[in-house]
Amino acid sequence: MKYILTSFLLITAFLSAQTIDNKLALTVAKDGSGDFKTIQEAINNVKDNSVIRVVITIKPGIYTEKLVIPSTKTFITLKGSDRNKSVISFNDYSGKPLRETDTSGKTAFGTSTSYSFLIQANDCTLENLTVENTAGRVGQAVALHIKSDRVIVKNCNILGNQDTLYLSEGNVRTYFENCFINGTTDFIFGAATAYFIIAQSKV
Repeated sequence: MKYILTSFLLITAFLSAQTIDNKLALTVAKDGSGDFKTIQEAINNVKDNSVIRVVITIKPGIYTEKLVIPSTKTFITLKGSDRNKSVISFNDYSGKPLRETDTSGKTAFGTSTSYSFLIQANDCTLENLTVENTAGRVGQAVALHIKSDRVIVKNCNILGNQDTLYLSEGNVRTYFENCFINGTTDFIFGAATAYFIIAQSKV
């Protein structure tokens, strides 16, 4: 009986301790009133290979970050307070010189690395956010790059000029509901299966 109780407590602790400081909800606020000032810090705080969802609430502000949810940070929800006020923004573009040569020897960004926000982890959700690439008319400049499966994007603005939304991988699925996606050439492109729903007003 003692062995069973100990095992139960260990399993319960594993399932409930999904962040480094054992929280299932985090808050990001630029003014310091939340748990973190940057979104990337909050993402990094989520334990690897989580099996219970962690909700990261993003208070109003423009978060100038080249943001990545790596493949080990599964089951994360990023939830803004207002899609027009919680903004993830960056300005890289294909051909823009890197500040330093990376380990592959490349000296400039390409289409796949020009993103403002990259999602590599499965089972992530975005709600009530704007994700934008502000580089302008300079060629390929991705706002949101999704490489993972079962990603849900709801009530979001995805803004850019060329190659705004990149769904690069085959054999993965992405769901968009009530989103505004803005761009020009190939502004939605890639090999993934994507399902789009636009909410209609009741008459």
